[in-house]
This record gives sequence, structure tokens and C-alpha cells, in this order.
Amino acid sequence: ADRIRNYVSAGGGLIIFPGTDTDPSNYNARLLGPMSLPEIRGTTGGGDGESGLYFREIDFDHPLFSTIFEKTERAVDPRRLSPRIIRSLDLRPTPRSRSVITLSNGGGFFLEQPVGSGRVVLFSCAPILGWSDFPVKGLFAPLVYRTVAYLASGSDRLEQFTVGSTASITLRRPAALPQGTQYTLTIPGGTEEFITPLATGSGLRFATPVLTLP
Repeated sequence: ADRIRNYVSAGGGLIIFPGTDTDPSNYNARLLGPMSLPEIRGTTGGGDGESGLYFREIDFDHPLFSTIFEKTERAVDPRRLSPRIIRSLDLRPTPRSRSVITLSNGGGFFLEQPVGSGRVVLFSCAPILGWSDFPVKGLFAPLVYRTVAYLASGSDRLEQFTVGSTASITLRRPAALPQGTQYTLTIPGGTEEFITPLATGSGLRFATPVLTLP
């Protein structure tokens, strides 16, 4: 658990799927709680036939969905795109997490949260047929694939800063940089200026003076 936390804090990406033997108290105490991630409140669902949980809301503005859904699909009831979920962990968003897909009981199906310089994605449903038919839905493969690429790239992060404060962003260090690589910062007025990053253990840290423009 310590190695996982250190990896994510230094800029790594982590996907968490539950399993049939997941121990909620152990996850909460050793991994989720220390990382200030949404903790497992229990297990919900369980049933046959038409019972179970379904998608209530999908955040189509998330970068992951930029090419998965057609415009016509974004206008339909999320329930029509949902797998039939008969078992799920009860995960509730924290103030720092983003509920990308919300379930009919208000819990999260797909949650994302920054941790240090990295990001964590939590799925509340195990990818097995005993929990839902999600693994055989058309959404499963592209969503998992794009999530892996999204977390590995580190390039789709959206940072927010307040005018009057300084801005600092740490990006992963490329495997190889040409000699004399230079970076420029473009401010909202269109002016470009050179910026020199500070090399740290987690990557390249770019810092700016006090921000004067929104």
C-alpha cells in the first residue's frame, strides 16, 4: 500500500477494480483512507431479473468520452447505455473527486480523483458477470482502454488557479529530451515567455510568478 501511494503521489496513474474477495475495511484503512479517496461504505445491489442498479448520470464532458459516444447517444437516458448491475461497492464522491458515472442510488460507478501529482480512477463494480453484464457491453473495452491511456499520458489534467496566486504544475519527465530543450508559457493575453522547469523526483515542475490575468 505504501509503494502504491508513493507511486501515485509522484505522478503515477492507478485504476482500482473491486474483486470478489475485496475486504472493505482493509482497503479503507490501508489504501483509500490514507490517500483521501472515497471509502467503501459497503456493498449494494444484489437481485435477479430487472432489479439492480443502473447509470443515472454520465459526465460526457470528461476527456474519456470525447470519441466514445455519438452526439445522438449523449441525448438519451443514461439508463439505456447502462449495464445491469446486480452488485456494487457503495462509493460516495468526496469534495476532491469527480463522479464521471453516477449510479441510480447516488453512489459512484466511475470516480476520478487527483492524489499528489497523480490520479486514481475507482470502479465500484468488479468486471465479472457475477456483479454485472458490464464486461460484455460495448462500452467496456473502449472505456477501460481509454482510461489506461488517459492515466498513463498525464496530458489531460485540468488545473485551476486563482488570480493573485502562483501556479505550479508537475509533468512527467519524458524518457529522453534533446539537448537544450526550451519551454514557453503562453499567457491569456497571447504573450509567450520562456520558462525553465525544476527537475524533481516526480517529473518537471513548472512554476510561474503571481497570476495577474484570468
